Amino acid sequence: MIVKTAAEAKQDRTYIKALTELLYQLADDDFIVAYRGSEWLGLAPHIEEDVAFSSITQNTMGHAFMYYQLLEELGEGEADKLAHERQAKERRNAIYLEKKNGTGTYLENPQFDWALTVVRHYFYEVFKKVKLEAVSTSSYEPLKLVAQKILMEQTYHLAHWELWITQLIHSTKEAKTRIRERIVEAWQEFGDCLN
Repeated sequence: MIVKTAAEAKQDRTYIKALTELLYQLADDDFIVAYRGSEWLGLAPHIEEDVAFSSITQNTMGHAFMYYQLLEELGEGEADKLAHERQAKERRNAIYLEKKNGTGTYLENPQFDWALTVVRHYFYEVFKKVKLEAVSTSSYEPLKLVAQKILMEQTYHLAHWELWITQLIHSTKEAKTRIRERIVEAWQEFGDCLN
């Protein structure tokens, strides 16, 4: 069964409940990852990475917005309000994705950890690819089309973080140690991303 419109989806309560929950998870995960990424603006290891990471972050926030738009079409509220005005207890994002980039604040001594960022984004992009491939065959036509569009951009995001993992794991002793520590941490904490 292909569901082409929000009106058709609303006819089946079980279907709409599952669809809505999935859309909130997809939107909120992308939103928080993009938010954490935006905190690196001007602080990335070099200018080329600052530009690349900013673009990835902007794309990811755009992905979140597309999911929020689908929720708006389903009657959940205005997309901007869903993104910015919901309480923490209403969010469906994975807790691991909320992990701060480091100590301090952006303007005052930001002691951010690039290893955490690289590992978090790599794990997230691998997970996101699996999820996108699954929902790109969704019976809900609007979600199917959005997922197919995002999947095209996501390939480049994943390649970017794969390159960083490879470079750092073959770099200095300190870089290897920090990446390995963050991978162990991610294995322990990433489970809530799978819900």
